[in-house]
Amino acid sequence: MILGLFKEKLNVNDHKHVINYIISEEANQQWTYHVVENDFNKEAFRGLPFAKNVLNSFVTMNLNMKASDEMLGIIADLGYRKCREWLDTYNALNKKVSKMTFKDLVKNSAPILYYADSMPERYPDFGFNPNAFKGLNNTQLNIYFGKRNQDYNIVMYVQREMNCYSKNLINRKEYQKLSRLEQDHLLDTELEKIKKMKKKQQNELIKKLEDKAKKDFEKRNKFNEVGH
Repeated sequence: MILGLFKEKLNVNDHKHVINYIISEEANQQWTYHVVENDFNKEAFRGLPFAKNVLNSFVTMNLNMKASDEMLGIIADLGYRKCREWLDTYNALNKKVSKMTFKDLVKNSAPILYYADSMPERYPDFGFNPNAFKGLNNTQLNIYFGKRNQDYNIVMYVQREMNCYSKNLINRKEYQKLSRLEQDHLLDTELEKIKKMKKKQQNELIKKLEDKAKKDFEKRNKFNEVGH
């Protein structure tokens, strides 16, 4: 408890981009619970007390800082709102994807899967490492987390797209008629086409996906963040 007295308190004036990154993390936790674990159950969202408790652990253990109960509540609320914003974008995409032919669905799924496979190489520091920002002052922290927040949102956007395409794919009659082995290798042909491309063409595919994700990030509702 005594050590905790010397921890810096999370606040909007000094830690705007740090807080906005945590909001994105909370939004993704809500997304995972609502979509991945509970298949869009309208009542399945993390409750405020639970969310605040998890956020407090993240702030104290990973950032070595402290946050007031009010700040934790703000982050949890904005994280929930950002998650709802992502759901609106997802539903709009789902309407388009659901109208695709099975052939186009397979073809358009392959670049997203290829991108997902390339993420460890493109973002080698994506795993959360407290040592990466240890000793940084507040200005440096904001620069670090501002960049990390954008990268995080790009990767999460592509992962949500992958979820949408995958969900539509496995629900199609054409997919369900395939044997398990055929299902496992359904995208192999399209992936092989990409792997045989020149590096420049592969990079253009990835850039196209990332540019789309960046555009979504730039037009986000900034009222679902602090400092705007």
